[in-house]
Order: sequence, then C-alpha cells, then structure tokens
Amino acid sequence: MKKDLAIPLPSAENGVLCRVVRMETKEPLRRRLRELGLIEGTLITKIYSAPFGDPSAYVFCGAVTAIRGKDAEGIFVEICG
Repeated sequence: MKKDLAIPLPSAENGVLCRVVRMETKEPLRRRLRELGLIEGTLITKIYSAPFGDPSAYVFCGAVTAIRGKDAEGIFVEICG
C-alpha cells in the first residue's frame, strides 16, 4: 500500500514541480479552479510568494494564476521527481 505523501500546496517550495493529488475545497472554488484547468493530476509550480506569503503565484496549464493561501490549503500535491 502506497503511503500518501501529499502536502498542502502552499507548503511547496518556489520552483518545485508538483502534481495535484486531491482537492478539498468548497464547491464554488473547486468549480472555478476546474474551469481554469486545475484538476487531479495537473502539474503545478509555485513561482512567487508575496512578501508576507499571501497570495502566491502558480503556473499550471500554461498560465500564471494567483491563489490565496487559505484557498490553496485545500489543494494537496505531491512533489514530482
């Protein structure tokens, strides 16, 4: 049985490639993220954190998107590589 190594998205270091493994967000946010292409299996990289850590900018599906920390806490990823 494989151990779940998922971490919340904000815990990922800048520049590290990750894969979304599950999303535990409320439905309106989950729907909006799906519309942007963020689903389970999507590759995502944090590229920037604001000076006080919120929001952070992420690259996925060829676009840069800022996500607030409290919203990103419900997105769980595993480090690729």
